[in-house]
Amino acid sequence: TACSAKSNAWDHFCWSVSDSGGSGLLAARVFRAADESGGPNPRSWHMRPALGADLAGQDQASGGGSETPPPGSWWYALAVADQAGNWIFSEPIQITRTVAGGGGSFQPFGTVTVNPALNLNGVGSNVDSIAFWEAPNPADTLMFVTSKGTRQVEVWKYPFAGTELVPLSPGHAANGVLVDQKADILYVAGGGKVTRYTLPDLQPLGQFGETVPSGETNLALLYHTNGETWIYVTSNNQVHIFNAANGQKIGSFSPPVVSIETVWADSFHQIVYVPEEQGVAGNQGIYAYHPDGTPYLKDGTNRFGDGPFDADEEGIVLYTCPSSGLSDDGSGFIIVSDQDSPYTDFEFFDRQTWQHLGALRIEGVNNTDGIASTQLALPDYPLGLFAAIDDDTTTVVVGWDTILAATGLQCGAGGGPQPTTGSFSDVPSDYWAYGYIERLYQDGFVAGCTTDPERRFCPDEALRRAQMAVFTIRGKYGADFQPQDPPAPIFDDVPLTHWAVDWTAKMWDDGMTAGCGINPLRYCPETFHSTQEAAVFFTRIARGADFIPPEPTRTVFADQPTGWSNKWLIYAFESGLLAPCQFGAQARICPTETLIRAQAAYSMTRALELDPLP
Repeated sequence: TACSAKSNAWDHFCWSVSDSGGSGLLAARVFRAADESGGPNPRSWHMRPALGADLAGQDQASGGGSETPPPGSWWYALAVADQAGNWIFSEPIQITRTVAGGGGSFQPFGTVTVNPALNLNGVGSNVDSIAFWEAPNPADTLMFVTSKGTRQVEVWKYPFAGTELVPLSPGHAANGVLVDQKADILYVAGGGKVTRYTLPDLQPLGQFGETVPSGETNLALLYHTNGETWIYVTSNNQVHIFNAANGQKIGSFSPPVVSIETVWADSFHQIVYVPEEQGVAGNQGIYAYHPDGTPYLKDGTNRFGDGPFDADEEGIVLYTCPSSGLSDDGSGFIIVSDQDSPYTDFEFFDRQTWQHLGALRIEGVNNTDGIASTQLALPDYPLGLFAAIDDDTTTVVVGWDTILAATGLQCGAGGGPQPTTGSFSDVPSDYWAYGYIERLYQDGFVAGCTTDPERRFCPDEALRRAQMAVFTIRGKYGADFQPQDPPAPIFDDVPLTHWAVDWTAKMWDDGMTAGCGINPLRYCPETFHSTQEAAVFFTRIARGADFIPPEPTRTVFADQPTGWSNKWLIYAFESGLLAPCQFGAQARICPTETLIRAQAAYSMTRALELDPLP
């Protein structure tokens, strides 16, 4: 079992374990993960050595220690081994450290205007709603825009300008669009029907749930505290609730509005927001509900925003703090589009207090329906993007860095600690791997992914095999080592002109790699690195090129492979070089999943026995 902190100051984290099998306990390890939409980010699990212990054959033991993570929600899990080689994994528990100071976090800013970065005119007509899919490699991020005129969904691939893909045709009206980021599923709604697609390959999964009464059907998603994912589907004046796992209808509720189009769900606070589409009819505002549809009251009312709107309340989206979007401390702001002409006001409200903060205008944009946001750090947009429909015709995009600078809004401005930025602009101090990345940079092992216009690490981008060669050789020889160019290519797909030819050749010379294929010998330098390949490389950094781990005697993970990588994965895990991607009764190691650069930084520091910087 695990017990949480005694207070918001995080006095202590503790656990207790016992062994009833007679083998005696070997070790207890505590892992932590960042929150991602109400669940653990599977790529962010990392061991907290100070909280665990070696147990040396004891039958029962307890332990713990001090732990003060950045503000926000974090997940903890316990892994325990006995001396016979058996492992057991606890279910993760969520613990939230709230922003110090409480109350509202932002100062009103009046009305400000910014210029769009992009104006995209796709194959659709009468476009309506927008959603982003945040790819593991940010450069592969997708944007979806529904087209009521053609009953299609426009598909755009980053950087969006000039990169429109083949549209989707769901077979019914296309009004609402939603991405389940955790399950990698796209939902398209219209005419009372909802169709699903896989992401990123966009294969149809068929119709979801039951048909609801027709209207401008739209969608929202809530990661419920009971562990389920709930989908909210709107009709003319009702909101219908479905279980995402099986499509079964849970219930419905009817806000006191003239009509409904959009809906939004806040998984942190477990609130569902419903704007009154026909606010000009004298009933303007946004209504708040518990997940089951009962009113969520604040100061005796579940309604706010009665005043600033001049036209219909249309699109709604949430901005969460910290600004990296990689965790959620409960603060931020709600944005609702005021569908007016000759300009749209995007009304900002404090997420915690519902106070109206001000209005954003985007030059030339009016009559806006849908809006969307991503806080994923993208090439050229380090704080992500805000997107809005312009007069049913085009989609405009603005960087959040531009918006935050214009409004003066800043996460932590209400008294909570403001995340600092270390050596890389895209790795704030509240990022889960900040200490590992910073330590490797300070010691000269990594340089980042770019220095123009600012130094970035690209922590969430997938690591390529050529990049892994640099990690491995520097890990073996030190940060200052520079290999010699080979007299002739070693690998058929790494010519002498390739930037990593010296690093991959050294990997071959030192017996650190056998390549990815033979006849001809290949290295596959641009292929993304997998977890099982990382297990080999980081084990060899830690133990040497000649080391061969023993064959495992137990099945530790539900997805543990039976082939060549089995022994490498288990040894890397038991040596603390790799973390599981899922805890609980069906713990997993995700052997074939791609490794992101932040995970590589964590494993590198573990292999080199370096302490992360605080």
